[in-house]
Amino acid sequence: DDEAKMMQKIVADVSKNLNVTLSRDCDKVVGLRSHLRKVHSLLCLECDEVKMIGIWGPELYITNSLAVLHLGGTGSVLGISFDMSKISEFSISRRAFARMRNLQFLRFYMNKPGMHKKVSLLDDMEYLPSLKLLDWNSYPRKRFLQNSDQSVSSSTVCNSASSRSYGEESRLLLVNLKKIDLSYSFKLKEIPNLSETSNLEILRLVFCKSLVELPSSISNLHKLKKLIMKGCKKLQVIPTNINLASLDEVDMSNCSSLTTFPDISSNIKHLNVRNTKIREVPPTIGRHWSSLTWLHIGSRNLMTLSYVPESLRKLDLRNSHFITIPDCVISLPFVQSLIIQNCRKLVSLQGLPPSLWCLDATDCRSLTSVLHSFGDPCASFNYRNCVMLEEEPRRRIIQQWDYNYLCLPGKEVPINFTHKATGNSIGVPMSSASSRFKACLLLSPVKGYPLFDITCRLRSKEGILLNEVEYWISGLSPKFLTEHLLIFCGDLFQTDKCHELDITTSEILFEFSCRDNDDKIIECGVHILREEGESSSSAMD
Repeated sequence: DDEAKMMQKIVADVSKNLNVTLSRDCDKVVGLRSHLRKVHSLLCLECDEVKMIGIWGPELYITNSLAVLHLGGTGSVLGISFDMSKISEFSISRRAFARMRNLQFLRFYMNKPGMHKKVSLLDDMEYLPSLKLLDWNSYPRKRFLQNSDQSVSSSTVCNSASSRSYGEESRLLLVNLKKIDLSYSFKLKEIPNLSETSNLEILRLVFCKSLVELPSSISNLHKLKKLIMKGCKKLQVIPTNINLASLDEVDMSNCSSLTTFPDISSNIKHLNVRNTKIREVPPTIGRHWSSLTWLHIGSRNLMTLSYVPESLRKLDLRNSHFITIPDCVISLPFVQSLIIQNCRKLVSLQGLPPSLWCLDATDCRSLTSVLHSFGDPCASFNYRNCVMLEEEPRRRIIQQWDYNYLCLPGKEVPINFTHKATGNSIGVPMSSASSRFKACLLLSPVKGYPLFDITCRLRSKEGILLNEVEYWISGLSPKFLTEHLLIFCGDLFQTDKCHELDITTSEILFEFSCRDNDDKIIECGVHILREEGESSSSAMD
């Protein structure tokens, strides 16, 4: 094979000049043209299970592969995957793919984030009758797949900043298309008539900042499952009086001009319209959307709620301008997670849903009163930066709370914690009847937005590790405006190793550490729960 011999000679010469051992990557190098038919037969490409062929080699020897493609590919080529971050800028003519009648996937991508486009098309693409997948980051043309057949099933042309118009002159007639991704096409003003794409399942239009309207032709997409349009800042018009049977996820968050509630399917399970101009959930939604489990609707424009579906499991009301929690929220029978972050006007939590196990009230800086009890013994409650919270509500929260974790402002470890010490470690006498503990850490104000991670290690007096527990405080934590208390419960011993340990030790050493800096831990306290099953509240009253 002349092509293979030439490649092996090049590799050998380069290796010799660099004084390095010949790479094993070049063993049994073959040329494409003379071996493609043999590879074709071995792979049984007519079988439905075969999805993709990959042909690769050392980076040095494939950087000019597109030039070969430009000079004339063959009908044997089934797919091209090309990393544009490894090449310099150059152009492709419209006939670069002319002889690739069997090309099924075409991917131009950039492995390094933040890079600008490096490949340009001199004219609109054509001659792709067998294409199944098109994935082209920073697609450089205004029109898309000129004269293409109806076989494409997935199309991703992200970051197409030059796509100023995508209208009728480039109308898609792709009946088998299942996915369209035009995300980050900043100049995209309209999307095509989608009447012919009846099999479409996913439509992504993330940060299409110039897009104003969702076309009425979306009413034909009865197989559409996901509609992702977050960050479309000019989006104002959404079709009405339609009900897409398969649609279960809609994300229109940060569509800051949107005023109309997207009542386009009663089967939606996850809906995100956070940070929009929507002011209310229509009564028809609250009464008839029985499948909705996640609703993210918080924004500065949301001042009241009269209706929310009873089927909700998670409700996100962050940034809203409530003074008190709406009654329709308190009465939700199944909701487990409630997010009210940054509700700066919220003054009182006069009640919460009975099934709630996770509350995030971070940065509710006007909150003074909390009048609810904890129904779930595994609850996690965050009152970070609720700096106006009064002393009596804080004391009651600490006494009632059990398991997982609690975070709230505080200046000292409460007297209820019978063992206290300055710093991040403390020795506690051991009782044979003890099995669980409750700990409290006094934390200094945190600068920046760290990932808050606390580790608690329990050792016997002899140094044997009895247990180790990590506590993650729900993702990125905003900086503490003042000192805070972090309170959590745990087991004294690892349940699965209890029988292997000598638990007759007279003292347990508690060691607490913080991922970023142990100096954040000013003081620590521990309360041992004396009896199996004893609750924290009963033990500390």
